[in-house]
Amino acid sequence: MFKDLFLTQTKITLRNRQGLFWTIVFPFVMGTLFFFAFRNLITNEIFTLDPIPVAVIDNTASSDYGSFQSFMESVGVKGEEGEKVLEPVEEGTDPLFYYKQTNKEEAERLMEQGKVFGTIENGDPIKFILAPSEDPGFKAGIIESVLNQHQQNFKSIRTIMEEKSQEGDLDPNFLEESIRLLNQRQSPAIKDVTPNKLSSPYIILFFSLLGYSALLAMTSSIFYVSSELEADLSHIALRQGISPVPKFIRFIAGALPRLLLQMIASLLLFLYLKILGIDFGDQTLAIILLIEAGCAAGFFIGSGIATTFRKSEKILSALAIGLPLLFASLSGMMSPVVLTYANKYVPFLQRVNPIIKITDGIYSLYYYEGYSRYLRNLGELALLAAVFLGITIFNLRRKQYENI
Repeated sequence: MFKDLFLTQTKITLRNRQGLFWTIVFPFVMGTLFFFAFRNLITNEIFTLDPIPVAVIDNTASSDYGSFQSFMESVGVKGEEGEKVLEPVEEGTDPLFYYKQTNKEEAERLMEQGKVFGTIENGDPIKFILAPSEDPGFKAGIIESVLNQHQQNFKSIRTIMEEKSQEGDLDPNFLEESIRLLNQRQSPAIKDVTPNKLSSPYIILFFSLLGYSALLAMTSSIFYVSSELEADLSHIALRQGISPVPKFIRFIAGALPRLLLQMIASLLLFLYLKILGIDFGDQTLAIILLIEAGCAAGFFIGSGIATTFRKSEKILSALAIGLPLLFASLSGMMSPVVLTYANKYVPFLQRVNPIIKITDGIYSLYYYEGYSRYLRNLGELALLAAVFLGITIFNLRRKQYENI
């Protein structure tokens, strides 16, 4: 019975020309337009990222003051006020920052005069303020990423110290030695992420495009559930509802061909962009796994939404089209600047945004050598898929209608 339902739903899926257009043709059209629009900005040639001038506000009251000073010395060199910007007073090997330690009033003056890119104030959390004359973008993202990394590492060391202190096994030199080793580890990592030679930041548009293609599975899922499973929304679903086949079996039989089609379409888009010359790095299999996980997460998020909010077919249609576009915008597909603002002002949406998981996962493979950030994004996609699949199964239990 399941085999017959699966084959029937496969035929229905392949004969749905409108669905095939949005699943296959539309992402390819967008990929082609993106390529011709940004190909001059994403060539394989590299451009130089000069050290970023910043003002560091002294905050001696912070518990992290000593380790923060050591951290800044490991990633930058001290600078002095020049005619236009800060200028280095000593030599450094590929420094990320030219920094000047000062007070808050002096830091604000340097920002107003355009001599620094922004100010960094140590504390919990570390504050980074962008100069009014500067635009948020790739540099701001680099600074926030590096500062967040330092703060997370310091908290980890402090937690270990508290545990060792309770056990009575705390070495007096533990903090100093840990910070020293941490800075030794951070310096190469930072060079891997933000060396003087970096690819164009516009490459993130194509990372987000792959995520958007995967999330189109949400559109397919919402249309499928609303038109063939919810008897109070569709005449087709009403007729199928009187069959003896359990609704969950019918859902799986229809979900598999649609999900497989979206996975194949997203894979083909990825290969198509590589043929066009878009550089995604050399972690091809890891990227494919991330994209396919994004397809599964998108599909089950869509089915969870469609089985939960059964207001009308028009509302669900609007959600099917609007939600992927909203998530794509927040992940930087329209502009890398939008991603910076979204991370700052709507972080709660970014936590459940499947496209940002895919974008950030590919980004981590592209710029980082380790896999921890990639695996975290992959795990969160799997968790989203599992949670919304559970919601779908719960909502698909037998329903009774007073009237339809």
